[in-house]
Amino acid sequence: MSKRLVLLAVFALGFLVPSKAFAYSWMIRHAYAQCSNCHADPAGGGLLNSYGRAQGEILMRMRYDSPPLREPGPLAEPLFGLLRLPDSLLIGADVRYANVRVMPAGGSAQSRFILMQADALGQFSLGRWRVNGSLGYVNEGANGAAITRGTSMSSKLVSRSHWLGIDLGAHKEWLLRAGRINIPYGLRSIEHTLFVRTLTRTDTNASQSYGVDIDYHHNRLRGAAMLIAGNLAVAPDHFRSRGYAAFAEYALDSTAAVGVSSKVTWSKLDLTTLTPAFRHAHGAFARYSPVRQAVISGEWDFLFTSQPTPDQNHAGQAGVLAVDIEPIQGLHLGPTGELGIREFGGPKSYGYWLSAWWFFAPHADLRLDFVDQSLGSPGGAIRVTAVVAQVHGYL
Repeated sequence: MSKRLVLLAVFALGFLVPSKAFAYSWMIRHAYAQCSNCHADPAGGGLLNSYGRAQGEILMRMRYDSPPLREPGPLAEPLFGLLRLPDSLLIGADVRYANVRVMPAGGSAQSRFILMQADALGQFSLGRWRVNGSLGYVNEGANGAAITRGTSMSSKLVSRSHWLGIDLGAHKEWLLRAGRINIPYGLRSIEHTLFVRTLTRTDTNASQSYGVDIDYHHNRLRGAAMLIAGNLAVAPDHFRSRGYAAFAEYALDSTAAVGVSSKVTWSKLDLTTLTPAFRHAHGAFARYSPVRQAVISGEWDFLFTSQPTPDQNHAGQAGVLAVDIEPIQGLHLGPTGELGIREFGGPKSYGYWLSAWWFFAPHADLRLDFVDQSLGSPGGAIRVTAVVAQVHGYL
């Protein structure tokens, strides 16, 4: 393997760490198909509401020898109950720190510590109106969310989301909002480097975009549609992607749900192809908990890129299948398999994850991932493994 391919592998897996907190599709094991029950963003992820904090304390952390909680107590509150807030104000903070040891085939192992996330989050409500946003710091990466200038490997301030919204409907089952918003598409997960997230450009680390979004969440159905105006953190303007994205998910029962997604964007100069391009992504996803100790989730997406001449067009696919096993409350184990093909007939990328996740204390968890990937490229496959250890805390 050439030195250039080894360096590419190290760079690619250097960010192979979940960095956005609280997007756990496996919460369906507790009959939570609706993400709006626990999150300020009804599509899931990010800031928790008071009910979500309570369920994190009751259902997620290890209980050791104590009996299951019926009431969360003050530990579920911001700053462990030291700060009492009005119902109109939600606040939160997330810090995630990781050690990544990358071992490319044919190259020497490299290890480094990464501050993956240091975000403050908040929401203020006035009647049906909401103002929601985040502000954070990173010392590398996340350029797509940057609000201060810097290179990919330099420190900067980031704001992954900020929006103004209004709740509509008799039960506030609609949310109309405008601002910088997570792209509504597929399974929302913290593993933002999965092929289904990178190839569809829908990760929660830095792929948010400005636009107008309408979200519906009531009973068995949830969904959203967004008109994408472009990511203003990307410059100049001709690199910005505009179009639409949408998803809909229906709960077959309290522990099983199926959904579909669609996304089409256009840019004057695509960041990858360096030509004008339409990018299509259309797919399906599902979550199912046959028993409380296990959740199976999966997503498959068809990809198509249209460029100025027909011989430049290409179609591909991305897929993921994950199993989460919780033998005792607070300890999660499981494998993940993934596939990514940028162009049918071209190089294939595939990967396997083995993960262990321990919610060991209030507001804190530890996670260990072993990742083995083969990254397809015109110059040959890049085989690389990584061990990622991370600690996460929130207030």
